[in-house]
Amino acid sequence: MTPQDFIRKWKNHALTERAAAQEHFIDLCRLVGHPTPAEADPKGEEFILPSPSPLPSPRLRGEGEHASA
Repeated sequence: MTPQDFIRKWKNHALTERAAAQEHFIDLCRLVGHPTPAEADPKGEEFILPSPSPLPSPRLRGEGEHASA
């Protein structure tokens, strides 16, 4: 991927950060000539992209039996 290709692709995208994160990272790898996570670590033992964090419990979100009205 050339710098111009990268800029063209990402300059005006409308994706959320979460929706674009992994593809953006893979494109960065290609831009700088680094293997992608799947290429560098096909078994997923060392190079793991983060998973979304779980939502907090209903109590911490202000829901449930002890929530204030």
